Amino acid sequence: MSFIIDLLLLFGVAVLLGRILESLRVPAIVGYIIAGVVLGNVVLKVVQPTAILSAIAEVALFFIILQIGIEVTTDIITKDVKTSFALSSASFFIPVIVVFGISTYFFGMGYVEAAAVSLAVCVPSISIISVLIMKYDLLRLEGGRIMLSSTVLNDIVAFTVLAMVIGRTVEGFYKVIIAVSAIYVLTLAGGKYLRRYSERVHAFFKQLRKMEGGENFALGIILMIGLLIAAIFQFIGITYVLGAFFAGILIEGALIGKRFYKRVIRTLNRLNEGFFIPVFFSIAGLDFILPAVATDAYALAVISVDAILAITLIYFIFEKRFKAISHRTLIGVMGGRGAVGITIGTVALEAGLIGNADYSVIILGTIVLSIIMPAIIDAHIKQRSRLRRPTGAAAIDKL
Repeated sequence: MSFIIDLLLLFGVAVLLGRILESLRVPAIVGYIIAGVVLGNVVLKVVQPTAILSAIAEVALFFIILQIGIEVTTDIITKDVKTSFALSSASFFIPVIVVFGISTYFFGMGYVEAAAVSLAVCVPSISIISVLIMKYDLLRLEGGRIMLSSTVLNDIVAFTVLAMVIGRTVEGFYKVIIAVSAIYVLTLAGGKYLRRYSERVHAFFKQLRKMEGGENFALGIILMIGLLIAAIFQFIGITYVLGAFFAGILIEGALIGKRFYKRVIRTLNRLNEGFFIPVFFSIAGLDFILPAVATDAYALAVISVDAILAITLIYFIFEKRFKAISHRTLIGVMGGRGAVGITIGTVALEAGLIGNADYSVIILGTIVLSIIMPAIIDAHIKQRSRLRRPTGAAAIDKL
């Protein structure tokens, strides 16, 4: 079958299932993944994973991660680090360590394999969490901004550890630690340096946009910068995904102009939401296989431990920390799983760190947690709406 027909089937079914599940208040990403599972080897066996589809998925992944990076600013990374770290510990660091221990001790997995699966299943995804934060208007609150900062920290750590795992050797670990630390410092320093000369950079992009077709050329320059930094990361042996992420962080509204910055985000968002995200996740679903009984037990253990630990830790640590956000909303938002976990799983699968059975656990974990965690918020809102709203000063309610 022609890859164009394969792509048409994947894209069409993914968009249809995504729309149906969204109407049922289930994240569209679940529908995209299920589309790949249904069309792949598990059910209909109509579409097979191919080198061409893998290449398309890598292009899609670059655009998705670049947009995530562009929407993250250095201010978000550096703001209220202490509280963000505490939230990251509760929502990601501790769960991933416990799941790693269970994977190696109780299920006999190798360290590299266990690390890749633990990261992919446990990492909160900024693509999902940022949508939930916007949906429930939490960015105006201190807690909402800290949630976003914590998620960025989680994703940076997850991508960095993935790069270390791909290195495998002790020398590879050290190389990644040194390289990423240097790049992180350079990103923050470079961001400050560029902001110092932001008027010149802004003027440069402004002059470009005045030319005929200049805005398209300016967008092309931004994409070239992203590709260049991603290629440098790939060249030095670190996954290009981390390069695309850091490249996006450098691109800020103060540099290219707030109006053009919004247009860039809007353009990438339309490309990603309209095409690349459905295509990437549906292609990811093609590699899903029906797990064996032992794998079922492992999947159940991993998903349960991640969910229970994250819920428990966030509840007890942050029950009274944020006055304007309830702990159930906090749990529901920070439990968001999506692009980052699947990205880690896809890169690990392509690098030979995990097999299809492990990858299927990651897919299953993403689907289950993407349904359960946001549902906690909806259940809380429905419960709150049934209660009588108090009057006067007591009317200030927590979401």
